[in-house]
Amino acid sequence: MGNKAHLWAWIQFSLILVIGTILLFKVLQFTIISVPLILGIVIYYSAKPTINYLVRFGLSVSASRNIVIIVSLVITTILIYIVPSWFYREIVALKGKAPLVIENLKEIIISSQEWINSHLPQSFSKVDILSYLSKSGEKLIPSIFSNLPTTITNIIMILAMTPVFGYFFIKDAKIFKEFFFNITPNRYYEMSVVIVQKVNDQVGNFIIGRIIEAIAVGIIVLIPTAIAGVEGALLIAIIVSITNVIPYIGPIIGTVIGAILGFASVKTSFTPVWIILISCGAAQLIDAVILSPVIVGKSMNLHPLVVFTTFIVSAQLFGTLGLIVGVPIVAVYVITFQSFKKALKGVTTSYR
Repeated sequence: MGNKAHLWAWIQFSLILVIGTILLFKVLQFTIISVPLILGIVIYYSAKPTINYLVRFGLSVSASRNIVIIVSLVITTILIYIVPSWFYREIVALKGKAPLVIENLKEIIISSQEWINSHLPQSFSKVDILSYLSKSGEKLIPSIFSNLPTTITNIIMILAMTPVFGYFFIKDAKIFKEFFFNITPNRYYEMSVVIVQKVNDQVGNFIIGRIIEAIAVGIIVLIPTAIAGVEGALLIAIIVSITNVIPYIGPIIGTVIGAILGFASVKTSFTPVWIILISCGAAQLIDAVILSPVIVGKSMNLHPLVVFTTFIVSAQLFGTLGLIVGVPIVAVYVITFQSFKKALKGVTTSYR
């Protein structure tokens, strides 16, 4: 393969990535579509090991897929029936505890504010954290509860649409691959097979690893908080588990939210909050030292500067969703680029 052909291959590759990125941006702008789409991809990669196991067990690929799809639909139906009502009850219970939570937070803020002001030079303006937070809370809290019906409706729609995406990904994954290979120029066919296989394997391993990691972190937080009788322990564990998917800042967000919710259990001491903080800290320590290296590995490791830049750009483009999907998307691009580079080098070598 000559230099011109080599250059043309890179141009085509870059155009495909640019067009794919633009289309992806357009899709992700619609949360009600993008969330089920992402969850559908998660279902597909989560179902692959089970399908492969059933095939090895002696069932046909078609029968294995149908079994997985039926089980997924049953689980989704149960979740649609249980999750929204449970979520609503938890929010209403927290709403009833809101005065207690606010009073406890106010006590801590006042103490912190007094400590900060006592250590500031006389020439500095006094810090008034409480007034700022009170004004923000007056706007935020009513909006949260006023949007609650819409939030629950969106959750139901997402839960209902997710298995549809998952179903077609599981059922027609081969068709999608064949379509991609059919539109690939013949000279790059073998190269595209290598890239698709590489990306498919690493993305699948990454998603499954992150799911196991998130569940493990949630369980580590749930056990001590539930034993200690912290109100909303399951909700806190779920929040910590979900936010753990966001690299670096996710654990901080989950810990802060969990600590705030923990104030609902505070009566005479702040022990529940400390239990939550210690549990979250222990979970993140175990995650960083054991879970992440062993379960997730280094399949999608990126330089911290790349991660930080990705956070900023994806958050601006997609908001909260961008914080979750931004890093995996960039990591997929990196894997694709590396695979393309190796495959192209191999093709070039074979022509010498």
